[in-house]
Amino acid sequence: MESIILASASPRRKELLQQINMEFQVVPSQCEETIIGNAPEEIVQELARQKAEEVVQRLSLPGRIVLGADTVVAFENQILGKPSDRKEALEMIRLLQGKEHQVYTGVCLSFLQGSGEIISRNFYEKTSVIVNPMSEAEINAYIDGSFQQDKESGLQWADKAGAYGIQGCFAAFIKEIRGDYNNVVGLPISRVYEELKVLIPGKI
Repeated sequence: MESIILASASPRRKELLQQINMEFQVVPSQCEETIIGNAPEEIVQELARQKAEEVVQRLSLPGRIVLGADTVVAFENQILGKPSDRKEALEMIRLLQGKEHQVYTGVCLSFLQGSGEIISRNFYEKTSVIVNPMSEAEINAYIDGSFQQDKESGLQWADKAGAYGIQGCFAAFIKEIRGDYNNVVGLPISRVYEELKVLIPGKI
């Protein structure tokens, strides 16, 4: 299987690539992300492209495929990023509880040609997530970490878009998922695999 470069330090994306026995090297992007576009699917694809192409340019390794990715949570097309504090996390969970929202992951596969031209292939996946109604007591208990088994690693909402990770304790409140579960985790790994087969036929 052809080795790729993952332009992300996300442990969740690393685990998903390892899950399908993909050979890869981690080189986190150092780009200053610039949001371009209005729709969530436009934004995630553009940010994924910026991440991937920054690594392609910095490493300058012709032929090596770099995978960049970006995931956002959107409620009625309003993008919810990572909460800056407890208050913002509470607001996000109150907004999502009892309702349906979408998770978008944009992916960019980039490589440098021998001519010096960068070739990029962009795509995205959208998954709908329905959250059960939550009482105010449940919301506060989740935010305070009462549902977490491991409390030493920090509160699970602190570094997650939309203030939750579906693979964590917030799973207690997930009613239904429509689409790719792994897309919500952070990488639509099946789609990535299929796109790589098109990009480098016979090598994956």
